[in-house]
Amino acid sequence: MLLSELCVCLCQGSLLRGCVLLSLAAVCWGQCVFQQLEILDFENPPKGCTDESDKFHVFGASWMTKDCMECFCSEGGISCCNKIPTVVDETNCKINADMEKCTYEVVNTNPANECVLI
Repeated sequence: MLLSELCVCLCQGSLLRGCVLLSLAAVCWGQCVFQQLEILDFENPPKGCTDESDKFHVFGASWMTKDCMECFCSEGGISCCNKIPTVVDETNCKINADMEKCTYEVVNTNPANECVLI
């Protein structure tokens, strides 16, 4: 199971939903991206992925970007999901994010309303 697929499964609260196709797995908190691996020379296929910072990662490697995207390199390409969600209703809910540690806290100013995150 790819990281982005697992991400979707965890976000959906079920290991049975959204876990089949990577193309369906581009939604963890609504903020996932997938970059397909480009094969320029079929005689000499790549042994990993090169990220947007031109850093090489072998297949199976995972890493965190400076903007809190958790990424995974597979033979299909690079999948990245944002570790910091977005609040749908900013009137009642706020996200306090620590971008250095890639952690967050949800602050609900009106407990009568549920905080919805994407």
